[in-house]
Amino acid sequence: MTKRLLNRKETLVYIVLWAALFIAPLVSHYLHLPSDHLPTNWWHEVFAIWKTYAFFLILFLIHNFFLAPLLIYKRKTLLYILSALCLVGVLVAYQCTNRPAEPAHHMPPLEHSAEKPNDIAPAKTAGPRHHIAPPPDMGRHGKRPPLIWGEQDVVGVIMLILLLGMNLGVKLYFKSEDDLKSLHELERKNLEQQLEVLKYQINPHFLMNTLNNIHALVDINPDDAKESIVELSKLLRHILYKDAGGFITIDREIKFINHYLQLMRIRYADSVSIEANFPECPPERQIPSLVLITFVENAFKHGISYRRPSFIKINMTTTADRLTFTIDNSKHPADTNVRKGIGLANVKKRLDILFADDYQLNITDYRLTYHVQLNMPTR
Repeated sequence: MTKRLLNRKETLVYIVLWAALFIAPLVSHYLHLPSDHLPTNWWHEVFAIWKTYAFFLILFLIHNFFLAPLLIYKRKTLLYILSALCLVGVLVAYQCTNRPAEPAHHMPPLEHSAEKPNDIAPAKTAGPRHHIAPPPDMGRHGKRPPLIWGEQDVVGVIMLILLLGMNLGVKLYFKSEDDLKSLHELERKNLEQQLEVLKYQINPHFLMNTLNNIHALVDINPDDAKESIVELSKLLRHILYKDAGGFITIDREIKFINHYLQLMRIRYADSVSIEANFPECPPERQIPSLVLITFVENAFKHGISYRRPSFIKINMTTTADRLTFTIDNSKHPADTNVRKGIGLANVKKRLDILFADDYQLNITDYRLTYHVQLNMPTR
C-alpha cells in the first residue's frame, strides 16, 4: 500500500510539471503582449511549441518507464547510458528533419532612378558597389536549411539531458523514501523479535527462582509452601495473560509485585524487613511488563542473608508521563562476588530497545547497600 501511494505521488509530480510546461507558452503570450495587440497567428506559434513539447514528452515517457528502471532498480549502468544516448540521437534526428522551411530569398530592389528599368546596366558593369551575390543554396521557392547543428539544436539536447536528470532525481527520491520505510519496518520487526526472545528468557528465569523458593519451604513449612503455590499461580496467570505488545498497566504491575512480595514474606517470615510504597491511585498508563520485578528478584537474590539482618525497601512514584522506581537492599560480604544472571542484563537490553536514550538506570554499589533507581516513560 505504501509503495502504491509513493507511485501515485511520483506520477502527480510529473503531471504537475508537464502541465506547467504546457501552460507556460500561453501565459508568456498574455504577459508580454496586450490582448488587443495579439498577432492573428499567435495560436500557430503556441501549437508549434506544444508540438516540440509533445516530442519531449514522448522521450520522457520512454525514459521514465523503460530506461530509468534499468539504472535505479536493476543497476545496469552501461545499458542505461547506451539507451540514453539513443534517446539523444533520436532528438538530434528529429531536430535535423523538422526544421521549419525558410522563406524564398528575393533580390532586393535597386534604388529608383530616372532611368527606365530596361536601361539598367548589367551587374557586371555596375561595379562592385551594385553587385549582390545570392545566398548559398538559395532556392526559388524556399527550402529547408542544411542538416547542420545550430544553437537551438544544442539547447534542445541540453534540455533533454536536464529533463532526464530531473526524472532520475524524482525517481531516486521516491525510491529512497520507499527504502527508508522498508528499513524502518524491518527494524521494527527485528526489535519485536528481540523483545520476544528476551521475554522468553526472563519468564523461565523468574519461574526458576520462584520454584527454588517454594522448594525451600516444602520441608520447613508445608502450609506456607501450599500458600506459596497459590501465589505462584497468580504470578503465572499474570505472565500468561499480560497485555499484548509486552506492556502492562502500572496498576497490574503493582499487583504483580505485591504477589511476589507476599511469596517472599512467606518464605523469609520475620528474618527480612520488607517495605513497599506504591501509589494508591496510579495513572492509567502502561509500562513494559516484567521489568520492575527483575530488580525486585535481584534484590532478594543478592541482598538476603539468614545470618545477618537484611532489608528490602521499594518505592514507586509517578507523574503524568513518567515512572520512577527505586529499590534499596542490604549487601553482605559473601554476596560481593556473586555473578549476576541473565535477568538484569536482559532488562537493560529491553530498555535500550524500547526507550533508547529516554530512560535513566542508576545502579549504585555502596559499602553496605545496593541502590537501584529507574526512571522511564509511560504510555
